[in-house]
Amino acid sequence: MPAVKVQLGPLPGDVVFSATAGLGFPTGASRISGPGYNPYIQFPWSREIGGGWGLSGMFTQVWFTGQKSNAISEVTFVVEREVGAHADLFVEYVGDYPNHAAPRQFINSGAEYRFTRTQQIDFHAGFGLTKRSPAYFFGLGYSVRFDRYGPATL
Repeated sequence: MPAVKVQLGPLPGDVVFSATAGLGFPTGASRISGPGYNPYIQFPWSREIGGGWGLSGMFTQVWFTGQKSNAISEVTFVVEREVGAHADLFVEYVGDYPNHAAPRQFINSGAEYRFTRTQQIDFHAGFGLTKRSPAYFFGLGYSVRFDRYGPATL
């Protein structure tokens, strides 16, 4: 998913705010990702509240091209806690609000461990709060961040 992000803060109250615009590619099953490219905008925010605790959230709007029910709004709210210099624990509320269907709401929780400055592994598990939500789920992931681009650094 190519995207462009612009940091717009910090705002009053030490809130870090940014805006992202991107394009999702149709991958996987077409019944899930749809037949076309999916443009989106996101407005993430975060605030450290002290003692290793932080709050964050995001508003996302996605348009699913080529589908009858073509838009979904998503809001998230996260409480996280640093555990040592390299790990975090979090609990997150997620609400998906399609424009032509009932909402999906769920709780997601998990942990992240950064074993280098640019790499991390994470685990998460959660459960649904509404009938349209998954009853439960879990995941395991690996992320890498590229701070500089070019042949000498990749």
